[in-house]
This record gives sequence, C-alpha cells and structure tokens, in this order.
Amino acid sequence: MFRERSFEVDHSTVNRRVLVYAALFEKRLRGNPIDFLL
Repeated sequence: MFRERSFEVDHSTVNRRVLVYAALFEKRLRGNPIDFLL
C-alpha cells in the first residue's frame, strides 16, 4: 500500500506501530465487550 503511494516507511517503524496498537486492541478486547463497540 505504501509503495503504491510512493511513501517510504522502514519496516521497523511499521513493526513498532503494530506492536503498540495490537496491545491496545487486545486490552480493549479483554475489557468490557460493550466498550469495544464504542
């Protein structure tokens, strides 16, 4: 996707963001299921 838009991103930056957002996503999933929908 980034290559199609001529946008250079280092793979370590993408990996770092995935780890951060995956942790936040998991935290919301393990919390109250109703909160996940908001």
